[in-house]
Amino acid sequence: HLDKKIKEERCKIMIERAEAIRRDFFKKQLGKTYGIIIESKTDSGYYTGHTANYIPVKIKLPLDLSGSLVNVKIIELSDEDYLIGEII
Repeated sequence: HLDKKIKEERCKIMIERAEAIRRDFFKKQLGKTYGIIIESKTDSGYYTGHTANYIPVKIKLPLDLSGSLVNVKIIELSDEDYLIGEII
């Protein structure tokens, strides 16, 4: 059996690696265009949705397009595990 401290250290390393892989993947999406279905509006005024491969995206919209499929260009990374897009 492994010591609890060793388990916790290994778990921390795996979580950090998974987060780094996710961030690298998100960076590779910058400049790409995706169709997303607008799902909901956040308190900060962004609308949220996901790409076909489940990438979470936030976008500012002039009107409520919830339930609509829109084409979005990924323009930046968010600090909250989302990509920021703009409608095209």
